[in-house]
Amino acid sequence: MVRALVLRGAGVGALAGLLAFVFARIFAEPVIQAAIDYEAGRGEAEAALAAAAGQPAAAEEPELFSRAIQGNIGIGVGIVAFGIAIGLFFAVAYCMAYGRTGNVRVRQLSLLVGLFGFLGTFLIPFIKYPANPPAIGNPDTIRDRGALWVFMVVVSIVVLILAVVLGQRLQARLGTWNATLVAGAAAIDVLGIVMALLPALGELSTNVAQSGSRLTETPQPARSVAT
Repeated sequence: MVRALVLRGAGVGALAGLLAFVFARIFAEPVIQAAIDYEAGRGEAEAALAAAAGQPAAAEEPELFSRAIQGNIGIGVGIVAFGIAIGLFFAVAYCMAYGRTGNVRVRQLSLLVGLFGFLGTFLIPFIKYPANPPAIGNPDTIRDRGALWVFMVVVSIVVLILAVVLGQRLQARLGTWNATLVAGAAAIDVLGIVMALLPALGELSTNVAQSGSRLTETPQPARSVAT
């Protein structure tokens, strides 16, 4: 049974990834290509200004994959693989929850597992660290930003699991509805404290150091002395 559920999860994830690829190919790729064309035009203008000023031309970085591969095979393989991974994650979480959640029906359990997965892996981390568009953000902080996001995902999943356990413990004493409210309020409080303690992306040490260096290098305007 477990093997069948895992295989079904992988198949559904692959189908969802395929649908997401079709959507991204139709709606997202033209926008990305327009942004790339804009950046390329600006780079050509900057290179022309530098050449006119007698400055050496900047060396172009080698292109590992062409835009044709990135916009078709690359994005397709990446999204489908990500869909399979999410499907496997859902199937494993469902198998772990099955038989441990009381009298919850099969379809209701699948919806609850999907909802908790959406909250823990996307929505709650997004509230603290929203995703940046491609090529946006300080490249020197990519590792720190990625680590903070992964940490927020792990904390969100752990807090949600503990909230479910707390709700089950309180169900006999408070009833299903009141136990759900108490467990939900506790989860919100813990997640709020964690978000308040974690640094914002603009407060990372690299950003602060670079901002300070810019301030020291910026010449101050001369003040006129009234006579």
